Amino acid sequence: MLGKLVRIGAVGLALGAGCSERAAGAERVQPAPAAGIELRLPAGPMDIEDSLREAGGRCGKVVVLDEALRGEQIELFTPARLDRDTLVAVLDHYGIRLVEEKIEGRPILKVYLERCLGLPCRFSHGNCAVLFGSSRDAEPPVEPTFATALHAVGAGDGRALEALVLACMKADPARCGRATYVASSRTLVITDLAPRLPDRVAMAFAHDVAPAPGR
Repeated sequence: MLGKLVRIGAVGLALGAGCSERAAGAERVQPAPAAGIELRLPAGPMDIEDSLREAGGRCGKVVVLDEALRGEQIELFTPARLDRDTLVAVLDHYGIRLVEEKIEGRPILKVYLERCLGLPCRFSHGNCAVLFGSSRDAEPPVEPTFATALHAVGAGDGRALEALVLACMKADPARCGRATYVASSRTLVITDLAPRLPDRVAMAFAHDVAPAPGR
C-alpha cells in the first residue's frame, strides 16, 4: 500500500467544473508542467492529490487541484519511478492535465480532469462505467477496474514495444487500454483493465530484446 505522502503547500483556490481556466493576471508558462521532480512509488493505490502535492512541493509550485480529483486513486500494478515526462504520461491515460502558470509572481501548477472525453472512468475505486462529467451517484460495477504498469525498456525498441502492445489492445473487444512510450525515461506506460494488464506487461518483457543484426 502507498504510504501517506507529505503534503506541501496550501491551496488557495481549486478548479471545478465550469470554473475559469485562467485567473486574473495569470501568466501561462509552457512547457514543463512538472519539471524537476522524481517520485518513487510502490505498487498499489497512488493517491492523486497527495502525489501531485509532493511533486509540486519538490519543484516549488503551489498545486491547484480540480475538485473532481479529490480522493481519487490510480492503481499501480508495478512500482513506479516517475520523472516529469513519465508522470505526465501516466496522468494523461486518465484524462488528467497539468498546466503551469504564474499568478502575481507565484508558480502555480493547475491539475484538472478533462470532461466529456467519452471514456470510462479508470480510477481504482472501481467506477469504470461512470463517464467523465456524469453523476457520481451512478452505481459502480463490481469489477473490473483499471490499473497502470510501468515497464523500464531495456535493450528493445521502445516505440516498437508501444506499437505491439497497442496492436493487441486494438484486437481486444474492450478496446479501452492505452500505451505510451516515454523516450526521456525509456519507460513504457501501460494502462488497461486490471485483469488484462499482466499479459500486457509479460508481452513487453518478452519482446524487450535487442534487434537482430542487420535490422
